[in-house]
Amino acid sequence: MQRIAEIYLFDTCTMKCGYCSLAESGKVLDSTQLERFRDPGFIDHVVNFFNSRTTAEDKWNLLFTGGEPLITPNLAAMCRGLFSRGNKVSIYTGLYLPETHVNFRFVLEHGPDEFDYLMASLHPETEADEGAYWRKVELLKGRGHKVFVRFVGHPNRLHRLSELAARCRDLDVCFYPTTLLSDNYPRSYTDDQRGELSGHFSSLSQFIQLRGGLSTNNLRCHAGKRMIAVNMQTGNITPCITVGKPILGNIFENSLDEVSHEIECPVPGINCCCDVHFQQDIVAGAKDEEFGNLKLGFAPPRGFDFELARMRDCGIEFYGNPKAGIGSVTEDGRLFYSIAEVKASFHRNGSLKGHVPVRAGEPIKPLFRLEESQPCNQSRVTTGPPFTVTTAAEQWSYAAVIPVAESVPMSGAIVRLKTKVVSGAVGIGILNADLSVFVTAEQNMTPEDSGCDLFLSRPEGRVWLVVRNVSPSGSPSCVEVNSVEAFQAAPLSVMA
Repeated sequence: MQRIAEIYLFDTCTMKCGYCSLAESGKVLDSTQLERFRDPGFIDHVVNFFNSRTTAEDKWNLLFTGGEPLITPNLAAMCRGLFSRGNKVSIYTGLYLPETHVNFRFVLEHGPDEFDYLMASLHPETEADEGAYWRKVELLKGRGHKVFVRFVGHPNRLHRLSELAARCRDLDVCFYPTTLLSDNYPRSYTDDQRGELSGHFSSLSQFIQLRGGLSTNNLRCHAGKRMIAVNMQTGNITPCITVGKPILGNIFENSLDEVSHEIECPVPGINCCCDVHFQQDIVAGAKDEEFGNLKLGFAPPRGFDFELARMRDCGIEFYGNPKAGIGSVTEDGRLFYSIAEVKASFHRNGSLKGHVPVRAGEPIKPLFRLEESQPCNQSRVTTGPPFTVTTAAEQWSYAAVIPVAESVPMSGAIVRLKTKVVSGAVGIGILNADLSVFVTAEQNMTPEDSGCDLFLSRPEGRVWLVVRNVSPSGSPSCVEVNSVEAFQAAPLSVMA
């Protein structure tokens, strides 16, 4: 059996797409998230995690996403280690880097026996030098790679569909336009726009996304067994990339409690719209039978009315919420941001300190006490239980600050919060004494998340735990904080 691992590497990216929250927040510039991959011991740790769970019958297909996977330090070493046991890698990339880049050359030197497929997105910034993008696609196709030309169906780009389809047909690569998923789309497409976009669809997954994805109420799937998702910044392993709970294990700690049976979605009510889940036969009753054929080359568009009707007859419902539940950006009419705008967001968010590859060691006294919380900016704080913060409506406004109460160990500490976001989205992080700079990475929390870990190195002065509103909707957010624990930071031990 081939098992799927959705690997979220980092936020860092070469692009600044207007429909991407990572660009809007400035996180695409956070190069500190790459640092852990420069450590050969960390690379060995990751490789051994998967290879030790590889058998003659069960192999892994690791789907690398982010961010831009092709800027991963030591990517070649990680892939070679995985290939050595018969595992495969697939890459979701913008190809927005030179042909001479070491990682592009590595992919070019290896073929489809090792890389299952390459999902190469043609994003708006690429159009400034589109010839370079197509040259790389041709090189990869010539090497035998299974290449998809992915194209986000922003309303301002739909006029290019026929032209791009013709080019893909000439190259014999799959043209794969996708739905713009945001708080406004797909519901804001006109009927003509829907018809124009779907007229180039060649798979069931594309039609599911255009209908807003699937409702997870009573939806059953094989996530946690056939598929896992790994966040390479926190190490946490969840059933799929859409949900933040339950935590099945942690790659840093070499732990994984696999699910042995089909499950109901652990976060009912959210949107299931990740096409991987249909392509890889994870969602019961929603298998995309065409995906294997799409890997082989250009596929002419066709309808899937029969398959969609069959899904409805089986009780599968499409997502009814007008908001897609992902891609929450303030202005989804933009095609891309300027570097000045992204830098401003990056600095506004405290330069987004990256994670350090450590694990939670022995418990220590709590560093932050909820009862010492101070409300800010007309927010409401109730001490509970549970401790609840309701923010002001303005995006980025601080809602509650809690002073550090104990000394931080020399080795640093892991601050672990267990939370429930009732509405909206909140950012949680630790700031310096004057509340001007984050000293940890800020963790953005939405209703599907159940908590987060913050790594705090020993600060030089006073620090504050901060909760703020990061929702772009202009509405207050509300979060319940059930506990704030602290652990001594311990180094990762490399597995034998």
